[in-house]
Amino acid sequence: MINLKGKIPTKVINTYRAVGALGTPGEGTSEIPINTPNFDGNRTPKANDLTKRLQKNGGFHWGLFGSPLVARLPDGSLKIYDGGHRVAMLQQLFPERETFPGTIIDVESEAEISRLFHRVNGSAASFVNAEQRFINEVKGEEEGISQYTDVLSESGVAVMDSETNFVPTNLPSLKWKTKIAPVKEMTDRSKDDAVWALKLFVSAWDKYSRPGSTGNEVTGQIVKALHFIKEVYASHFQDEAMLTHFETWFVNAVSFDPSIGSWLFRENKHDRMEKRHYGTAYGIMQKYCSYARSTISNKAPKIETIKSAYLAYDEKLKSKATVVEAAA
Repeated sequence: MINLKGKIPTKVINTYRAVGALGTPGEGTSEIPINTPNFDGNRTPKANDLTKRLQKNGGFHWGLFGSPLVARLPDGSLKIYDGGHRVAMLQQLFPERETFPGTIIDVESEAEISRLFHRVNGSAASFVNAEQRFINEVKGEEEGISQYTDVLSESGVAVMDSETNFVPTNLPSLKWKTKIAPVKEMTDRSKDDAVWALKLFVSAWDKYSRPGSTGNEVTGQIVKALHFIKEVYASHFQDEAMLTHFETWFVNAVSFDPSIGSWLFRENKHDRMEKRHYGTAYGIMQKYCSYARSTISNKAPKIETIKSAYLAYDEKLKSKATVVEAAA
């Protein structure tokens, strides 16, 4: 049996053993002895990972098992070099099984197995990206993602792999698309603000896209910056007039300089990639606050508010450095 890191809880084993294997084994494959060992260079399955897979999928499913790849050496010995996690799951749940369906590949040496392993797992493989995965989660009616599709539907922006493979499928057009990561990040913080940020970006840049074009990319760093601004200045934007003032300014300002690069404010650097939009938000608000001071005077938002949020990480680093120096 394939060794695991850790142990799958007995309760989980009993639960999904009682459910039984879902689906049916694939056809046209070899029946391989269940005790076939993992190739030494293969990853040792973690019990915690297998437990999560079982719980997410509702048990062991043949439709997800596929056909593990097994190398056969000149002496006839077999070693699994792709699919060890799936075989380990099968072993744990149904130890009475004697075989599993898989594909046997004849090899000349252990070195050849290593070459096959690294090519299957990276150097010669094309992996599913986050957008393709999300599209199929939606089409597969997976649970826990409806809030993201709601945001996409309300903002009129798609997650696209191609013009025939996208979600949501009920959009009036496929003019705009986005990566799923910023949508998830924004939605998890505020669903309403995520819709607002996406719609404002599209409103500002819509007329600069080619007529009849599809798949124009929403810039994640900018839309996340808008979302962050809405969050940081939540009390200020509770006044609908102030929110409208900002929206109108932003759309007009983009019309004077629609270059995406101009709105990234790369001079406001941040060494953490996931925080780059902080500098973008700070740059946008520097422009807006200057404009607001000349148009709405004492109602203009304070630039210090966003500046403090932008500099907070740097201050945290300085604080840590001071503590380390003091300890030394």
